[in-house]
Amino acid sequence: MSGQKSRLHQGRSCEIICPKAPTSLRGDIRIERAAIRIWGCQVGRQAEGRALSEIGRRELERIHWLTMAQSLPEEGVASYFPNERSRIERLSEVRWPQGPTCGRCQGTSITWIETRSLFQCRSCRHQFSVTSDTSLHRTRLPLGMWFQAVESLIRYRVSIFDNFHMPAHALAETLGVQYVAARRIRKVVLADIDIGGQEFLRSAVCVRAPTIP
Repeated sequence: MSGQKSRLHQGRSCEIICPKAPTSLRGDIRIERAAIRIWGCQVGRQAEGRALSEIGRRELERIHWLTMAQSLPEEGVASYFPNERSRIERLSEVRWPQGPTCGRCQGTSITWIETRSLFQCRSCRHQFSVTSDTSLHRTRLPLGMWFQAVESLIRYRVSIFDNFHMPAHALAETLGVQYVAARRIRKVVLADIDIGGQEFLRSAVCVRAPTIP
């Protein structure tokens, strides 16, 4: 009788420990124990796979940020792009390698309105900026601030070992803006330069070919 109770108790334990063991096999203790060992090995392999996947993801992120850091201008973004016109030209090159294109009629006959810092299509007279319909659409901040934010976030990320992004309050001090503005800038920039981002700002600021060790 006691053996039967022990057998029933072990069977119930198997149901708890190994819920995926087939019900038809739970009456045989030896088979149940073997099923538990097999199931345990499967769980172990799954956990190991998840750990390796996490390590691979972190390594990919580390390479991504180091590559961007190596691609920044040696003399710094502020010196490499000393004025707003140089930044507009750089963004224009990144966005329209073959020259500015009208977003309304796709025309390529474009003029530059110096007084308004806008492009104008000769065909449909549509006026647009280099940031129209991008992550910086309708921004009122100078492009120099966006460029500086990109550089600051990249350099901060690679300067620490915990893979933390630059806090918004630190970015606010760097840019000389309020915390709320810095938080929005940080969100927009990270969405652009992180893995899978639009890469509009990243391509503009990261001008050098990275050194592959």
